[in-house]
Amino acid sequence: DQDVFVHTLNWLAVAYQHRTQTETSWVWHGNPGTGKGLFLKAVLQPLFGMSNVVSKRIREIDSDFNGFLEHALIMWVDEAEQNDFNMKGSMSADLKNYITEPRISLRKMHQVGYEVNNYTNWIFPSNKGHIVQIDPKDRRFNVAVFQPNKLKVTDGDIRALQDELPDFSSFLMTHAADRQLARTALNNQAKRSMVNLNMATIDIASEAIRTGNLDYFWGEQPQEDISKLPAFAQDRAEKYVQLLKSIAKDEPKCLLREELFTLLDYTIGGLPASPSKLSSMLKHHKLDIVPVSRGGKTYRGVPVRWTVKEEWKK
Repeated sequence: DQDVFVHTLNWLAVAYQHRTQTETSWVWHGNPGTGKGLFLKAVLQPLFGMSNVVSKRIREIDSDFNGFLEHALIMWVDEAEQNDFNMKGSMSADLKNYITEPRISLRKMHQVGYEVNNYTNWIFPSNKGHIVQIDPKDRRFNVAVFQPNKLKVTDGDIRALQDELPDFSSFLMTHAADRQLARTALNNQAKRSMVNLNMATIDIASEAIRTGNLDYFWGEQPQEDISKLPAFAQDRAEKYVQLLKSIAKDEPKCLLREELFTLLDYTIGGLPASPSKLSSMLKHHKLDIVPVSRGGKTYRGVPVRWTVKEEWKK
């Protein structure tokens, strides 16, 4: 992924040149043998210095003592995975502070706590596909594409890495390190996929409505002739398809409450039929039913600014 590659080089250059935090972190995940450990031992540790690159398991970080962060430039969270995190509790808040705050509180064994400047840049490598819980509006995590294919690394390749380290060091030191770019998290498909792993289906659909992501609903259309569906499903599918065609054609600036029901009943199901109960349920998922205008008349619904592809119009 070229965008990830360029973003990673800039991120490393900012940390290497300025010896400071970038304010964003990386999720690098792939099957065993895709080069994560090799990058740590053959590149990061010799480049930044062994004492400046700290490797810990998440349970070691989620403890009472965090003095190892005092001089860390790179924090390598070894084999991170979602089940290791108490993301709804203190660990979630601590991670956010560690990644972005300029000063953090430390505590070493047998010592009282104290504050220090924060220089640490976080990397979460893992063999898992689901690593950390990421909010849809997150600004801290970069996510690289999952790497499925094992690298064929020879002893000669490792020696070549060692020989090329001085050149790579020179490259990082002379690279046009953009600190603003480094503190801006990529919003790529890999990240959006990880965000969706943490969301219930109704939350994914609600987010698609709030952001005008018609692509999500377009991809949920029936894949076969509606007439071949069971009788009880035909009417629901027909209403769904006709509504999508109407949105693609007219690009309305709102969805009426009944249209919301049509979209969500088909993609999720199990919605309350009562308008008041439907409105109450949707409010819990950040969809507030408010007065909206269409054709000079006022209805109840939600404002939407759809993104419509020309191919759908055709």
